[in-house]
Amino acid sequence: MEAALNLLSEKGYSRLTIQDVAEAIGASRGAPVHHYANRAALIRAIADYTCETADGMNAKGAQACLSAEDPLQVLIDTLAEFFLGPIFVAHLEILSAARADPHLGPWLRRRIVKSRAKREQVYIDALTRVGYSENEARWIYFLTSNFLRGMGTFDNFGPEPQTRRAGLEKWKLILHEIIAANRLKEPLRRSETRTPVEPGSGRETTSALP
Repeated sequence: MEAALNLLSEKGYSRLTIQDVAEAIGASRGAPVHHYANRAALIRAIADYTCETADGMNAKGAQACLSAEDPLQVLIDTLAEFFLGPIFVAHLEILSAARADPHLGPWLRRRIVKSRAKREQVYIDALTRVGYSENEARWIYFLTSNFLRGMGTFDNFGPEPQTRRAGLEKWKLILHEIIAANRLKEPLRRSETRTPVEPGSGRETTSALP
């Protein structure tokens, strides 16, 4: 399956054939056909493999966040491994092609979206367990994943690895600065968002900004 994944990343969805896979693993064409009756079955298998591999990678990364001195560094490194690697390239190829395939397309989209939702939740859970609020955890994940998704999408036209690494380090510093600034403002926000006192209630209530 690794051979099929690498070929999909290199050749793209439209040019990948069972014969290509057979040649890559040094087998006759009949060997892959024994497992995958047609190209659609092969693509489904690749999607399952990449999603399961990504789920394992991200579960391991989220677990590492719990004992890390800097959980944000672990988050960035693990998401970078996913978004800048062959699995994300394969997902881009699959989802792009899925739009034109009325039979295979809906299944592929559901499979990849399910994996994406799982990835999001394991990191949000990990970040809340190490002390970030749920709101902080959600936007840390949202901003970081979209930053890396954009980098991965345009990776072929992107910077050299050393420049990319510097960019990831800068992103971590930006996240820390945003979090610190947000926490400094939070007590002021709470004090400034008091709800009106109900006449005759004898009490006062407060509500935090979303």
